[in-house]
Parts: sequence; structure tokens; C-alpha cells
Amino acid sequence: MIDQERAHGVPELCPRIVSYEWFEDFGSPGQKSLGTGETARIPLPLSSHQITLRVTDSFGEADTAAMGVRVVDTTAPRLSRGTSQVWRISSSG
Repeated sequence: MIDQERAHGVPELCPRIVSYEWFEDFGSPGQKSLGTGETARIPLPLSSHQITLRVTDSFGEADTAAMGVRVVDTTAPRLSRGTSQVWRISSSG
């Protein structure tokens, strides 16, 4: 174990994060990689999702943080009648 107070300022003793990996349903048979990098733009369909970030440091140690995300449609559908007797339902979202 490294004494972080004594290690401060000594680069080879201070671990730094070297990778960021984003997953959906991490650890399950349906686990899906969503991308890499400190931040990620992840398009998600309407539904509930379990998103996990795994970080690995320069010593090879890894840890995860997970969050539940629910994507909902906040745009109400519009109902209109065209020139015929057919009604159209559309969503601008």
C-alpha cells in the first residue's frame, strides 16, 4: 500500500487514471460496450438503462461506478386531420 501523503509529488508513486470504459448492463450476459474516454456521448433509446463507468489506473487497479438512467419522451404527440378522414399522430421528438 502506498502512503499517499508521502507519495504526493512523486509521479511514479501516484497512480493516474489511464482508461475510462463505459458499459450498459455491466457484468451481465448482455453487457454492451458503449465507448471509451473520460466523457462519452451515448445515444440511448427510450427505456431504463444501467450504465457503468470502469476506470483503470497506471498500476492496473480498476474500479466501477454505476447509475440507473431512464430515458423518457417528454414531447407529447400531436393529433391532426389531413384532407381525408385519416387522422395522423406524430411526435416531434
